[in-house]
Amino acid sequence: MKTAILITGLAAALLIAEPASAATGQLDTFSASSVSILAGDTVDFIASFSISTDSGFTGGSNTIEPAPVEGYQVWEVNWYQSWSESVADVQLQAAGASFGGVAASSGSWSFSSSFTDPGELAP
Repeated sequence: MKTAILITGLAAALLIAEPASAATGQLDTFSASSVSILAGDTVDFIASFSISTDSGFTGGSNTIEPAPVEGYQVWEVNWYQSWSESVADVQLQAAGASFGGVAASSGSWSFSSSFTDPGELAP
């Protein structure tokens, strides 16, 4: 099963695009070089993430059907289930820009954004 993750906006919320059995993702750090911005300032940002994927295997045994014989014979029912999640794509969208996707369970981006209006970055 492939799980796609999208990190969106400066608040950087994680959304799982496809249902997953137990995968979880989080934004580990998100920092800015300045929180007070003057008109025309450029601010440098760093965002890092990590994703924990799930895998497992369950089942019975006795995988080989016995050869037919005369008389009473029993072959127990066998059942197996396995699953493995992997990260298909992680993208960062911030300040109106999209930053390349990566297919990894952890990573980071650094980027800069220029602001035309003065203000304060919300905590």
